Amino acid sequence: MNRTVANIDDSYQAVTAALQDQVISDSDSTPAAPADSSDSDAATATKSDWKLYNFCPNTSISSINDTDREARRLLNLKSYDILDSEKEAEFETITKEAADYFKVPIVAISLVDLGRQWFKSQVGLPVDETPRDQSFCDHVVRRKEEVDPVMVVEDATKDERFRKNPLVTGGLNIRFYAGAPIESPEGERLGAFCLIDNKNPRPQGLKEEEKKRLEQEEKDKKAAEQMKAGIMTDEDYFKDFM
Repeated sequence: MNRTVANIDDSYQAVTAALQDQVISDSDSTPAAPADSSDSDAATATKSDWKLYNFCPNTSISSINDTDREARRLLNLKSYDILDSEKEAEFETITKEAADYFKVPIVAISLVDLGRQWFKSQVGLPVDETPRDQSFCDHVVRRKEEVDPVMVVEDATKDERFRKNPLVTGGLNIRFYAGAPIESPEGERLGAFCLIDNKNPRPQGLKEEEKKRLEQEEKDKKAAEQMKAGIMTDEDYFKDFM
């Protein structure tokens, strides 16, 4: 069973130790090499379940598997005390409206934890979390700032990063994915607001106005979270979008 940040001491040392200790040992799931790259860790059948092995170096940050960077991100996520919290109307409204607007069967607000991605709100997903090493949203979290923040996967069965992913080959059957990063006020990427089609790929991807709308949905989610935490008032929220 994966430990979560919520269940470990919140000191930097404890989080770092957990990152170094958190591994998957599975002889049937040797990690794939990064797309267009190589990784010496990929030669083993034991891998850290928070590291990305099948990434694209053109779009992913160079320090993608840096323990210090990830420890700071996880501590920031923990500070919001949102993991495993109850469903809340503000978030449910945002995901349902997004499903209608983008005409997709699945929408999720995903927070990327130590060994899992946990869904604060979801439409069309029968589970509350999935393993982090299968997460599309983790790629969004570790995307370079200078590239388009919205990651679009037109056809997951043809993408080297995801075509062998159990969420693509298995029951969830992901075909199309688009995700915008969820950033904390401190600048850490905590997860992603994502759209999924598990019926058809979308070779056309997203139009520019749709990308902007997806980023706006992420801002709505962030504002809802900040209002719940008392960081932002209703008046502050509406000022942001006037």
